This record gives sequence, C-alpha cells and structure tokens, in this order.
Amino acid sequence: MAGIQFILDCTGSMGRYIEQIKKDIVNLHENLKIKYSNLDMSFGFIRYTDFDLGDTRTSILQLTKSTKEFVDFLELIKAEGGGDGPEDVFGGMDLIKTVQWRLNSTRVVIHIADAPCHGSEYHGFKDNHPKGDPNGISLDSLLEQINKLNLNYYFGHVDLSSTGKMIDIFDKRIREISENQRQISSFDSKDTSTISERIFKLVERSISIGKSKLTAMYLKHGEDDKIRKYTIVKEEPDYTKLTLVSMLETKAKFPSDILACLSSSFEMAINETMVSIKMSDHPFSEGASRLAYYGIDELGRKIVLKQSKYSGIRENSKKRYFESMECQIVASKFALEFNSLRKSDDFKFAFAKVLQVGNSENPVYLSVEPFIEGTYEKFNCNNGYTKSGDEFSEITQTFSHWTHHISKGNAIVVDIQGVKTHQKDGKPSFLLTDPAIHSRDLLKFGSTNLGSPGIFKLNFCILVEFFHCI
Repeated sequence: MAGIQFILDCTGSMGRYIEQIKKDIVNLHENLKIKYSNLDMSFGFIRYTDFDLGDTRTSILQLTKSTKEFVDFLELIKAEGGGDGPEDVFGGMDLIKTVQWRLNSTRVVIHIADAPCHGSEYHGFKDNHPKGDPNGISLDSLLEQINKLNLNYYFGHVDLSSTGKMIDIFDKRIREISENQRQISSFDSKDTSTISERIFKLVERSISIGKSKLTAMYLKHGEDDKIRKYTIVKEEPDYTKLTLVSMLETKAKFPSDILACLSSSFEMAINETMVSIKMSDHPFSEGASRLAYYGIDELGRKIVLKQSKYSGIRENSKKRYFESMECQIVASKFALEFNSLRKSDDFKFAFAKVLQVGNSENPVYLSVEPFIEGTYEKFNCNNGYTKSGDEFSEITQTFSHWTHHISKGNAIVVDIQGVKTHQKDGKPSFLLTDPAIHSRDLLKFGSTNLGSPGIFKLNFCILVEFFHCI
C-alpha cells in the first residue's frame, strides 16, 4: 500500500506554475497507477494560501483511490491570496495530522512552494507575522508529527533563494528530533517540464524503500542495524588455494563537467563487463561501515573488495553501491580540476567499481578498487573532524573548501583519506579513497550526504587561502 499526499502553495505568485503543476500531477497520478497496478495506491491533496483569505485559506482532499475525485478537486484550484512575502506554510503542513494514513503503508508527502513560512527567522522578507504562525503552530509540533507518522517528506522549491533557509532549518531540526532517522529532502521544481519525472523518481524511491522494510519485517531478518559476523585476518591469503569467481563488473564513465555531476537530472554513464576474481574468505580491515577483503583479478593484480558491515537489505542494495561509486567518480572529477589549477598531479582518488556476484534473483554486491600499499591517513571526515600539522593536511582542507566554492555552494567533498605514495619523479603524492559528498540535493550520494547542515558544519578549523597552495 502507498499513500501520496501533495501539498501545494496556491497563492498568487504561484499562478504561472499552478496550471502546469496540476497537469503534471494528474499525469503522474496516472503513470504511477499504471506502473504499480498491483499496488494499492491512494492520492490526496492539501491546498494552502495565506491569512488574507481567512477561513478559506486551506482545503484538503483526503487520500482517495478515485481518479475522478482527485482530478475534480484539482480542477477547482486556482492561484489566489498572499498579501506579503511569506505564506501560511504551517497551516498547510498542520493538515497532515488529519490525513487518514493506512496502517503499514508507504507514506509520501510532496510539498511544492515558492515562498517561506511566516517568522523572520526563516527568511529576509517583509512579514505581517514576523513572530511566526499567529495560531501558535510550532515547527517542532509539525516535524514531530512527520516523524511519528513515518513520512517520506520531499520539498520542491520553485525559488530556492526564497525557501532555501527555511528548508535548511526544517531539515536540521527534523534530523535532531528523529536522531538522524528522518530528513526533509528537497528538489528543484522550477522547471515544470521535468517536475513530473522528478516526482515520479521520488515516489519510486519511497515505494522501493518501503518494500524493502516490509520484506525485512516479514522475513524477520535483514535489519539495517544488524552487523554481520566476521573475523579480521590481517595476513594475506594463499591465492593458489582460492577459486576464481565470475562476476559482473560495472564501471562509471568519467564525467565531463563538475556542475552537471551535481544536477539532480544527472545519470551516471556506465560500462559493464564480466571479470574473474579471487577474494579472501575473511576481511583484513574494517571501517565505520564497511569491511575490506584481499583479492586479485584474473591478471594477478592486487585489489581490495569492500562490503557493508551490515546485513540489512538497504545497505547491501545495488543502489547503495552505485551511490558510493558515484561519490568516488565525482570526487575524482573535482580532484582533476583542482590539480589542473595547482599545476600538480599529487591529489587523486582511486576509481571504484561495483561487482555483482550471483544471479539477478539473489545478487551480492561488492565494491572493488586497486590495492594501495601503505598506511592510511584520514585528513577530514563528514562530521567536522580535520587533521592539522602538515602541508598535505592543509592541501586537503583547501580542496574541500574549493569544492564548495566551485560548486557554487551546492556541495562539498569530505571524508578525505588515503595512502601516501610517490610519483615517477619521486615527489610525494596521495591516492585517496572512500570520499563523502554533502550536497543540497539529498537524493544524491547516499547516506553519508548530510545535506546543507553538513556543508555548513564543515567550516574547518584550518582555514587556508586557496592560492597558498597554488
């Protein structure tokens, strides 16, 4: 079962978008029903405006399976009201608690707006209610309800310069309330030609996650927080005693443009080929979330294979491993441009690939990259830690700050770690691995993406002017 509740800002400033959005939502409704014909789906709608319309400023269509009822409700909607910059966002969100969600259903909220809520802390506009909602609705009460109801909440911003601060505050606070179990994910809804496709992907993602959770619940195994049993064996194995295993290898093609990589519409180009691998039975090392295994490929080259420490369905999905591969290839593109500016070649990320073992009915996924001899060092991480005290630490912090600058504040590459090596001329260099990328688009780069709060938190203790390293 799945329930999809739309919330739409229907004030005057949304006039040029509303008619197209209404058409897109109707098309989306039909497409979802066709694709998920075997899934019991219902759709609802919340309309809100502002206080100048009095008691008629909000209305709601409860979740319904009737296409006619849904379309008829949308046909009556028009753009009206909105005397100041902010709108009655809290009034619209407050109606969520009245939605008749079904037990054990996947619950999705798609909220589209071009203006922030009332309260001067959320924006910089003229506000008739600068102290916040005049009816006393608090942000915490709304977010606690979202968390309690287990909602997948997506905010489509028509004008990020108007709503960005509000979205960041919402997201940061719900992460605190839910202890990082829930977030407010945002997406660009200004381009109405792509909004239907984007919402379709968001709903698909929520349904997919919901199915995985239900499967785990009914099978009584696969919980994401269950650590698999393993024994660390640091000694390299005798490869002559290991069997070559045929696997499907997926490799990402190197992207041509940094900003394109960060776009929500960017799709990673890939190549697939069959390879044969020998892999150790036991991991030789472990990180916070993954286990590392020795291995060699069919040409005898040393490799490292990595697997999630957890046995849950989500952490071992193809999507999770592809997100990690995308992080590494995008970080590599950033590093290439960074090196070009510095006229150096001492800062590189290893290229990761994804392996699939077994058939499509019961696949096992692994990530693989070249084995790097040496001692691993971590120079910063995705929660604010930074190493200081040497020149290369300064370069890594500068790189992270530069990625934020060159991406126009939309992303930052962190979790910089790797091994010190040497170039052909003997000069030192570092080969890096397993980066994380914080992005304003929370639908990209996996679970280590902490979004805007992560970007702002990483104001490193070492602040080095970029040109110091050129």
